[in-house]
Amino acid sequence: MAERRAKGLCFNCDEMFSAGHKCSKLFCIMLTDDDEEGAEVIIPEISLNAITCTTSDKTFQLRAVVGNGVAWVLLDSRSTHNFIAAKAAEDLQIQVRHQPGLHIALPDGGKMVSNGVSRNLHMMVQGNDFLVDFFAIPLEGFDVVLGIDWLKSLGPILWDFIVREMDFKVNNKLIKWHGESPKPVVLTALGASRDLAPDFGDLLGSFADIFEKSQGIPPSRPCDHQIRLHNGTEPIYLL
Repeated sequence: MAERRAKGLCFNCDEMFSAGHKCSKLFCIMLTDDDEEGAEVIIPEISLNAITCTTSDKTFQLRAVVGNGVAWVLLDSRSTHNFIAAKAAEDLQIQVRHQPGLHIALPDGGKMVSNGVSRNLHMMVQGNDFLVDFFAIPLEGFDVVLGIDWLKSLGPILWDFIVREMDFKVNNKLIKWHGESPKPVVLTALGASRDLAPDFGDLLGSFADIFEKSQGIPPSRPCDHQIRLHNGTEPIYLL
């Protein structure tokens, strides 16, 4: 810059500078951000209900035929995308294409590694067939989670959580899904090959008294729970 000033040259071109000078040839340098290459990176998010397999009268769940068996499905407006349990995908013989570096955002701000993606998978729900994409993840409880992106693609939806019904239209055809009540025990990949062992019910029955609903205070026991204090310990005063 000092050399061009000493020679009286314009800072922007190779002509001599004078009052009222205008560059006859201009050039520009375009700066680009490397992060803008390709499409915007979107990290799929899964909800706390889906991760913890929480079911209640405020959740909508049903069974669907996916791959070679029946799956337990959660319709979840708090998850962004569709997910399938990696173990369920394996048991139901669903092909999952591995994608290195694919992560799923967790409710606590952490991330989990996805096993890959399954695209254009046929899902039959109460007589209606759909093509769905899934992210495979280590999911316990539910086999499939249908997120808000896919639910929005169905168009306007009418929910009735009292009778557990969901109405929407596909190609002007009214489709009505009937949800199922929450299950106290949730199985993964609910196909015939994944049923409980025949003697499992007998095992629970042998400890039926443990699972009985309490009718009052616990009965008197030979040894009651105690908190032993050192001799001379003063009572603890709490504000």
